[in-house]
Amino acid sequence: FILKCGAPSSLHYYQTRKTFSHLIYTFTSPLHFPSSFLKDFSSSLILYSKKKNQDSLLLKMFNKLSWCGAMDVEASKQDVEKGPSSSMPKRPGKAVEVTDQGINSEKQPKENGDKPPNLPIVDEGSCIFRIPQSLKKIHHKGYIPEIVSIGPFHRNADHLKMIQEQKHRFLKLFLDFATDEDVTKTDLAKEIMGIKNVIENSYSDKLAGELNEDEELNQDELIDMMLLDGCFILMLFFFDSNRVSRDKSPDDPILNTPWILPTIRSDLLLLENQVPFILLETLFKASNKSSLGLGSLNDLAFTFFNFSMDKPKAYWEKHNQFKPKHLLDLIRKTLIPISSSNGGSYNATKPSQENDSQSFTRLILSAKRLRLQGIEFKASHDSSFSNGCCAKMFCCLSNEYHAFIPRKQQEETILELQLKGDELLIPLIVFDEFISSVLLNCVAFEQLSLKCSNDVTSYVVFMGCLMSDEADATYLSEKGIIENYFGNGNDVSQFFKNVSSGVAFDMNKSYLKEVFKGINKYTSKRRHVECARFMRLHFDSPWTCMSSAAVLVILLLTLFQATFAALAYFHPPKS
Repeated sequence: FILKCGAPSSLHYYQTRKTFSHLIYTFTSPLHFPSSFLKDFSSSLILYSKKKNQDSLLLKMFNKLSWCGAMDVEASKQDVEKGPSSSMPKRPGKAVEVTDQGINSEKQPKENGDKPPNLPIVDEGSCIFRIPQSLKKIHHKGYIPEIVSIGPFHRNADHLKMIQEQKHRFLKLFLDFATDEDVTKTDLAKEIMGIKNVIENSYSDKLAGELNEDEELNQDELIDMMLLDGCFILMLFFFDSNRVSRDKSPDDPILNTPWILPTIRSDLLLLENQVPFILLETLFKASNKSSLGLGSLNDLAFTFFNFSMDKPKAYWEKHNQFKPKHLLDLIRKTLIPISSSNGGSYNATKPSQENDSQSFTRLILSAKRLRLQGIEFKASHDSSFSNGCCAKMFCCLSNEYHAFIPRKQQEETILELQLKGDELLIPLIVFDEFISSVLLNCVAFEQLSLKCSNDVTSYVVFMGCLMSDEADATYLSEKGIIENYFGNGNDVSQFFKNVSSGVAFDMNKSYLKEVFKGINKYTSKRRHVECARFMRLHFDSPWTCMSSAAVLVILLLTLFQATFAALAYFHPPKS
């Protein structure tokens, strides 16, 4: 915007530097910018670094951008000295170092301290990414597996070796009990070899040449890793759904240790801990479906993860036909309302909506402030009735006791928010470590994927707006919208605020755009605010309702008494 709307020299230097700094340190990957912008941007930074040779911040910013490999530094330098050029470099330039003395375009990164950051190099087929530092800095632990490594990114981590050693045993169980007798390990390896290119292209870090030294893989190691990881996941599905009896492995530490399976469920939904879904489908086809009574692979995955999500069968049946890229994408698609984006593939704006898409849509206020302005919050299916309890307004039980009343399973997803007049309907979210990890990694996937909707990101941003502090989270809990097993109210509000503050979000592509606009439109009308204030003062609780009713009765009786007294005075009864 700065480069297109005015010359950099016409802007206040400090403001320009602050804006550039925000752009660089918020979006650490070049995929967020078109190449033409990066070229102009680099040229402007060189221009400023020449004018302000002692400004180390600009030099560091420029050096960080050059590490991204998103521009040809020499071409940008020539553009500043000779004027703009219509041609763009076909390949990224060399890594450079910018110092107070100048630009050393030939300097290579040092082996230890000056190694460039691992930024995701995204192409159209990539669907499994390393988390960039801009997202990792707040919730670093939320992206790291606790017990099991899947795929290449964490396979040599010391704390994950316990489960790694069990994968060979699971491969043997798969061959012995889940396939025909004539299927061998070599047969499965050949099947994986047939999709090797698809597997390699699924990772943003190419598996040959761009991994860390301890992660480098040759072809045999890649096939072996995919075979072990794929069979391990499928056998977990088979055991969990009783397609293969646990009696086949009676003393299995993974199946018989209570805390391990719930932790594995979370680890299997981390973005850096994925294998392509086509790998699971390939191995699934090799299993003996008739003897095991297998349905679809999606059904098995849903059964496995339903232990942590607690949804009815009808919920999963709505999403059985999805074709995901990996397990995280499969669960992400089940969270998305089917009516919003057809399972999560972004639909471009229609021509008739182009003018509307240019309009500015503001974010919303916090829950407590919206309530003061007349917005009423309500669980989509009132949790008081779905819990089998009486209306909470007149309930004799305090809020904490409602948690012990059986809750009806919801067929709706947590993303199905609606605004009906002054009522904001929000589905109940059971917020715990599992769902927080799923939301965190879904947001990261949506931020990094080139062909993906921003529905989960929209939801997190919306909830981040509602919960500015602990009081907002507590209020939503009292309204039956949040069931908190994550920590106190402050932990919940901080989670949504932190995640939503570090993402790129286009309101015009959000499925919640009309909800944002509707709330802002409603709260902008003064009569709604005044009406809400009156209702809050006099009808906010059963006690204020009764006191207001008593006052009204007294006023009416007083009015009647005064009326009869006046009539008696002006029209005395005839004796």
